[in-house]
Amino acid sequence: MKKILIATALCAAACLLSTPARAQSISFTDGATLTGSLTYDATTNTFTQWNLAVTAGNDGVNNSFTAITYSNTIAGDTCAPGGFNGAAFYDFSCFSATGGDGSPGFQGRTLSLVVPGVADSSIAGLPTTPGQTTQIALVTNDSTLASQASCLGLQPVGAAPCSVEGQSSGGRALVQPAFLNITDPSCATGDICDTMVFTSTPMNGGGGNNSVPEPGTLPLLGTGLAALVGLGMWKKGSLAIFAS
Repeated sequence: MKKILIATALCAAACLLSTPARAQSISFTDGATLTGSLTYDATTNTFTQWNLAVTAGNDGVNNSFTAITYSNTIAGDTCAPGGFNGAAFYDFSCFSATGGDGSPGFQGRTLSLVVPGVADSSIAGLPTTPGQTTQIALVTNDSTLASQASCLGLQPVGAAPCSVEGQSSGGRALVQPAFLNITDPSCATGDICDTMVFTSTPMNGGGGNNSVPEPGTLPLLGTGLAALVGLGMWKKGSLAIFAS
């Protein structure tokens, strides 16, 4: 009996170890990671809560980023739609008033994100019923949508870079795989709210956009909050950084 119990325990442990872990973070070009979630109110097109943690990184040349948390609980932090990247995309950004490197004299730091959508008016692929979970892919400089979203050339005039973080000394870009798992938790207020969580794991092994929900992931996704927002405070100077 002891042998059977031991064998059963070993089998259970092996099964747990063999289950692939879902990576609840995405990466930058310098190896740093972005983890977190946020809540998006689709009725008012606003981000009501966000908590995004970014690790420190350095590109090995002259651009160094310290660790930072973008949060609605930090004074001066904002998250909102902003910029323009064409009619088929939705830009949103989070801004920290004190997280930058301070050179020359500007302490701001911006996390700018792009997803499929309708020109800063709606996000494509949002869940349509309470409890449903969908997944959309971030538009990054190394994604197949980069040229359509003008990630590299910053055209048309006023277009924002695609899914990057910038401060006065320069910027760094997010890279694939990068997704948002989006769940509709049913708002008590009657508004259409969604919670978004960053992940590098495609749902059901697919490519990302509007994937069928995995039943096993729904309880986990329900605990997360939404990601990706916009910045009405994306400065023209920040665009110049990425254009240079």
